[in-house]
Amino acid sequence: MSKILLIIFFSILVVVYAYFYTKNNSVVPIKDISTFEECAAAGYPIMESYPERCSVPPGGGTFTRATTDEMPTPITLTGTYTCLPKVDTGGPVTLECAFGLKTDEGYYSLDMSSILTDNYPTLYGNETITVEGVLVPKAMLSSDRWKTYDVVGVISVDKVTK
Repeated sequence: MSKILLIIFFSILVVVYAYFYTKNNSVVPIKDISTFEECAAAGYPIMESYPERCSVPPGGGTFTRATTDEMPTPITLTGTYTCLPKVDTGGPVTLECAFGLKTDEGYYSLDMSSILTDNYPTLYGNETITVEGVLVPKAMLSSDRWKTYDVVGVISVDKVTK
């Protein structure tokens, strides 16, 4: 009799533990995510793009934040592929270089993540290149990363030629 009570007691204990564990550690299944907000709330990575995109692990897709802002501008620019200047030049000098495009209008950061490496040539510093893409002005960027550099904005590059 005591063996049966012991088995019942442990069975109830396991059920209660499982209930509270799943209640406190609820995870949104990938199939239940259908919007940017749900993806971000589930803790998946948010990409530094405009508009922002949230990526669910392989097979879950990518979701874009809906925005009411003015749309970024399609643009084609020719300039020199060079290091971007930093806003604060008073700090220590480092060897890092974030490449971008220098034109007569200013410097532009280049986001080439939307094109495959097979679709653009090997680029070297101080070369003249032409880029086609979408310009996101610096004021519209959600990330503070680009505020480090003295740029007009970020160009999401669709095509680059020498």
